[in-house]
This record gives sequence, structure tokens and C-alpha cells, in this order.
Amino acid sequence: MNVRYKNHPRKPGYGMLYVENIETASADVRFALIRSSDHNHMHPERWEAAECRLKPDSVTIDHPGLCLNIGPDVVRQLDELDTYRFVFFPPAGGNPEQATLEFAESIVYPPEKERDSVNAAPMTIKTDPAPAPPPKYVTPTGKR
Repeated sequence: MNVRYKNHPRKPGYGMLYVENIETASADVRFALIRSSDHNHMHPERWEAAECRLKPDSVTIDHPGLCLNIGPDVVRQLDELDTYRFVFFPPAGGNPEQATLEFAESIVYPPEKERDSVNAAPMTIKTDPAPAPPPKYVTPTGKR
């Protein structure tokens, strides 16, 4: 089994995991990503020591392989400089298969969520103060 990551061509921040040389007739699959540096498992929001079986957003079956579409919660946690072990859990409860995740291209990360986007105060735009009017010329006698 080989596994490659690619960015989704039409959705920035989404990705696709191409799992080659795997046979399954069901789209109800689960997978795990294990970071090699500390052996933690990816969870939807963070890395933890406990096992977590992730469900892809959608699956395309292309015998003899699969395309697992993953969302920003997974993509955001990947770092192409790290090494990951990919574990495929077959839907029928068969033996899990493992491979090293390869990055076929640089990750396009999802845009950061805007802080307090719903309840944010209106943005204030800072500008330079208006220039002061030129001083009026006054003669030494006080006449203009």
C-alpha cells in the first residue's frame, strides 16, 4: 500500500489522500495518522497519545485504490517536514494496513479563522489627522 497527500484542486485548505494498492468495496473506511516524532495520533482538534480512527469527508473508490477527501481540521495539523504513519482500517474489520504518508506537493493550509468574526466590533481605520490650516499672517501692528 502507498499513500500520497495532494491538495484539493478546487478547495484551498482541503486535501486528498490517495491510497494505492488497497482493495475495498465500501466507502465506509477509517484511517489513523500517527506522527513519527512522538507517536501521537491525530484527533480532530489536536494530537494525543490515545488511538483515534478518523473518518474522511468522502471516499472515491478507484480499484485498486481509494481517494480519501479530508477537511481543514486534518490538513491544518499536517506538517510536510514531519513523518507520519498512515493506518488503514478496512470496513469489514480485517487487518489494518500501514504505510508512510508521502507528500506529493506542498500543503496549502486553510485560512485562519477570523477571531470573533461574529461578535467583533466594527473595524476602525486609522488615518493621519487632517493637516492644520495654514496660520493667518498677522502684521506686527495687529492689522491684517
